[in-house]
Amino acid sequence: MGGRSVIDRKGFFLAAVFVLSLIFSAMRYLQGVPLLPHGPTFNVAEVTKSLWRAGSLRPERFDQIYRDAAELSRTTGSEVWQDVFALDIRGELAPKHSLVSSVLAVPFYALLGDIGFWVLQQLLVMWLLYSTYCIATRVAGRSMPLTTLVVTCLLSPVLLLSHGFSYDLHGCAFLIGGLNLMHQRPSLGAFLMSLSILVRPSYILLVCPLICALYEQTPQRIRVLLFRGAGAALGLVIFFGVNYLLWGDPFTTAYERLPGFRNGELFISPHPLGLDLHTFVGDWSAKLWGRQGILPFTPCVALLPLVLLAFRHQRERWFQGVCLFAALAYTLYIFSYPMWMVTDMGNRFLLAATFLFIPSCIGFVAKALPASR
Repeated sequence: MGGRSVIDRKGFFLAAVFVLSLIFSAMRYLQGVPLLPHGPTFNVAEVTKSLWRAGSLRPERFDQIYRDAAELSRTTGSEVWQDVFALDIRGELAPKHSLVSSVLAVPFYALLGDIGFWVLQQLLVMWLLYSTYCIATRVAGRSMPLTTLVVTCLLSPVLLLSHGFSYDLHGCAFLIGGLNLMHQRPSLGAFLMSLSILVRPSYILLVCPLICALYEQTPQRIRVLLFRGAGAALGLVIFFGVNYLLWGDPFTTAYERLPGFRNGELFISPHPLGLDLHTFVGDWSAKLWGRQGILPFTPCVALLPLVLLAFRHQRERWFQGVCLFAALAYTLYIFSYPMWMVTDMGNRFLLAATFLFIPSCIGFVAKALPASR
């Protein structure tokens, strides 16, 4: 009976997630929100279409943007910067954003057209939230499908990213899905977790500490840690290999190879990175309360002070501590990134950090409200 009850709860949780996501997508569709919103994700989808139609990473849209930017720079005598493509080692235009998302979407687009992007989003939402449910169950010591459903779907911005194509959701799904799988399949879990770096290179700041998040007090713990390290290393080899093939150096990314235009002439304009002290110390009111800030669209984070106060009484303290440390450190990094506000309806850059905190949030609720479900 106990095993059947666990299956029933998982089934209820997954069904509820699917229904909520479907309702939210229907509302967005009726509001006229496109499946492929203009911006970086639109360009990621264009690369998918180009891969399927022509086997090329260079859609025609890239060439049009190149010509328009160069002409605008020439006619205005100014500098024009673009955020769509980078210049590869052969001088060809190549995607700036999440090549792994473009490749992942190819079979869905091939079978279903534009609706395939939406289907992929639903599968990744299910994987992300199911993985979060499993992690939260281990942290809390019991299954709480209703609480997990409320915290993940209503107190975080995940549904806002579930309708339109979003590579931020992809990176978060790989990270949290791999973290959950790492409990039983150390190498495969760590490998999947490290693939998130191909979506957003800054996720290396999360992957490195999370490799050590599961600590088993057994004679095999060193062996298990080595398996995790090997899995993560394979993902990094792929990341460095892609960098070498596209940009000519394992440690160079698209962010350092962005073409800009000055008086009609091309020059390389590196993308701003994080760790900018001036950015970090300023505008904390907007970072916390603004439309691109944390709290309006991620209200579960308001429980962070209580979670920290009750931390020593919680289960799985090592695991929770590593996840909280990684989430807080990454949040501070993002708020030192000069373009942290290039988002809408919550801060999409912080989605992964949010989902590293959510299991602790659910564990706190389980301890504070023993009757919660």
